[in-house]
Amino acid sequence: MKKLTPLFILALMLSGCSTESLDSEELIVADAKGGNPQNEESVISFVIPETICAGEEAIFYLLAEVGTNLQVQELDDATGEYFQLFQLAKSTSETTEVPLTWDDPGEYILRYKTAKGFSEDISVTVTQCTVCEETFYYEDGDEENEYVFTYTSEEDIEDALLTFTFAQATAVAGLEDWTHNGNGNSQTYEMHMDIESCETYQWSVILLKDCNGSAPKNNLWTDFKVNDISKKGDLENITQICN
Repeated sequence: MKKLTPLFILALMLSGCSTESLDSEELIVADAKGGNPQNEESVISFVIPETICAGEEAIFYLLAEVGTNLQVQELDDATGEYFQLFQLAKSTSETTEVPLTWDDPGEYILRYKTAKGFSEDISVTVTQCTVCEETFYYEDGDEENEYVFTYTSEEDIEDALLTFTFAQATAVAGLEDWTHNGNGNSQTYEMHMDIESCETYQWSVILLKDCNGSAPKNNLWTDFKVNDISKKGDLENITQICN
């Protein structure tokens, strides 16, 4: 990544995830390349919201003379090339709104263009502002003996170990990519994967009980764990009646 050249940054007091107008105090002002802070007429600025939330529109501002060709570009880390986020051939106001949205949190490198040419690189941080609660539940699927398990995490979990536990005599279909382990009266299916906060993960399985035993009602599913911590809560075991 290119080394960032220090810009003249004015940080103003702020809070919240969006900027509704230029009068808001939730802004950072970056001077354009070649601007002279001592001459107000020569200063052309890019106004950045202090907080930028993933999945939410953020309003930036370009301050330039009327009739200026305005552009905002983002650096593609993979190619090292810039691509266009915003372009206006001729501005009609000295203050131009630039609405931008990023789906994923992270650091993004931008530059903008006015009559003075392209600015130096500017780093902006996009954060995950959405607050969510951890949930886990199951429900009947569309097929006979099908169950759909749904899990949402309140935080990112790198290389999480997910574990489903079923009764030993249960036939399980739908978790073929998982690692199967038999253990006494139970069996588990395990999978390592990265979990993103507020994302919904679903697994659909078909469960069939071996009814050769004498018990009229048999357990099929008994637990779900993330990194060996049970997420079952108050959920009941999934059972099947043998006729």
